[in-house]
Amino acid sequence: MADAGLQIQDMISNLSGDNSWEALEGLMGTFGHPERKKLAQEDQAQRDASIASYRRDLLIIFSTTEGRSVLAQLVAGTLGRPPVNFGALGLSADQVGVLAAYRDGQNTVIHALITDLSKAGFNPSEKGDAA
Repeated sequence: MADAGLQIQDMISNLSGDNSWEALEGLMGTFGHPERKKLAQEDQAQRDASIASYRRDLLIIFSTTEGRSVLAQLVAGTLGRPPVNFGALGLSADQVGVLAAYRDGQNTVIHALITDLSKAGFNPSEKGDAA
């Protein structure tokens, strides 16, 4: 058991210096159980496949004329709104915080949607398939 303690101490001492991150990444493979690594890789592959399927579905939906219309309304109703000075409305700090967080949440959802559409290959300059 003492030998294992020295090995760990040696590994930790090797983490000092300019290459500490690379050394740490190298240690990750040392401690992981092969079966757990395999399961983690399978889980990641399933997540990647699910994300790819989701993005294909988004592309199908928003490539239509109707989908582009819905996307335009979503953007106009969130990211396209002018800024509001909540403080000038005579609201308390708590009320301002809640309203600002609510609006930021809406913007974040639309930003994530646009980001996923972009990663799926969405081209906003195309007219859509239903003319």
